[in-house]
Amino acid sequence: MTSEVLKIGQITTIRRDLHAVEHTAPVEDGSTQRVLSFRVECDTLPLDEVAAQPEAFVLALLMPCMATGQNLVCEAPIDGQLLYNLNTQLVPFLCSRYSSLTPVKIMAPTKSFAHPDVARGRHVLAMSCGLDALTAYAELSGPDSPPALQPEALLFNDIGAFGRGEAKRVHDLELVEQFAKDRALPLVRLTSNMGEFGGPSYPEAYSCRGAAAAWALKGGVARKVTYASGTDYVHMGCLNQMTDMGAFDPIIFPMMGSSGLEIYSSGFRHTRSSKFELLLTHPELMGYLNTCLRSVDRKGGFINCGQCKKCSELLFRAEAMGCLDALAPSFNVEAFKKTRWFLAEKLVYNAYKPSPSDNSIDTLDSIARHGGRVGVSGRVLGLIAAGTKRGVSRAKRLVGVVR
Repeated sequence: MTSEVLKIGQITTIRRDLHAVEHTAPVEDGSTQRVLSFRVECDTLPLDEVAAQPEAFVLALLMPCMATGQNLVCEAPIDGQLLYNLNTQLVPFLCSRYSSLTPVKIMAPTKSFAHPDVARGRHVLAMSCGLDALTAYAELSGPDSPPALQPEALLFNDIGAFGRGEAKRVHDLELVEQFAKDRALPLVRLTSNMGEFGGPSYPEAYSCRGAAAAWALKGGVARKVTYASGTDYVHMGCLNQMTDMGAFDPIIFPMMGSSGLEIYSSGFRHTRSSKFELLLTHPELMGYLNTCLRSVDRKGGFINCGQCKKCSELLFRAEAMGCLDALAPSFNVEAFKKTRWFLAEKLVYNAYKPSPSDNSIDTLDSIARHGGRVGVSGRVLGLIAAGTKRGVSRAKRLVGVVR
């Protein structure tokens, strides 16, 4: 049985060395006490000015508290603007989006400043080497991007996304480390155990977790932290059907920042297909592209397996654009070609099933736009497997045309 209040105690700072610092705080839930931690590491930046940020702890525990209905108490003072926005803006908004969450109160003393909190630090871009992140880097580092938006450091977060094990985390980190090294950019690694405190699943909570990570870097490392958007304006009209928290980033990120820290979302104007088309204009980035859903031991020695949903949909786009073989260094293109008929059926099924995939629909649109073909057998089988009235009717028409 949980208590009515979750309490964050005093934060302890452990300086491992000049390039690693860890902040921990006891979290009391009735008679139970656990420890929440944020570890910040960077081989090329001194971290002696990275101070403990209670705001990071509050944001990390906000959604777990909303899931259990517990009020959240923080002993350390937090940014007054953030506290106001959480109680009057973010909590009501999240309750309107997720029926599993309940309103809670965040209570803490507030910081007062004799002068405005002047932003210090760098513009830090979260980097996974996924399509969204690489597209954000391409745009923000381009000649049309103003100096304030140029990435000055990269961030690798380990905050609960690596459900496929340590091998997956190491694989992704090595790729991002090489990307940062090749661009002579500092890479900040942030690790937190916030995922152990329950609450909504990672896809329904990652924006709050990302904001918590951003606050852990405030001042000594970051004045602005940017996350790449995984959704686009095209789907903003159906927010009520969307559970992926990233759909709400432009709305909620300003609620979780302050005068000393901006949390920003980049790339909302692009569909996944337009992101891929943009990335093709930056061949120097293509070799880093990490889009695979599979665990490391199923990739066949490549960065990307070529056969999972995300890999195959990207390769269908590339095929329609005539650049499939150009992706062979990082994608298992041969595996895609061998099972193309089956992957085509899956693509059509995912686009026409009762709860269709927006990315699958976007992929079919991209194939048609570039004059590509899915194939009649794959299309018919996928439509029939989807089982929807619209899909079966379309399959019958296709069969009639072939006859």
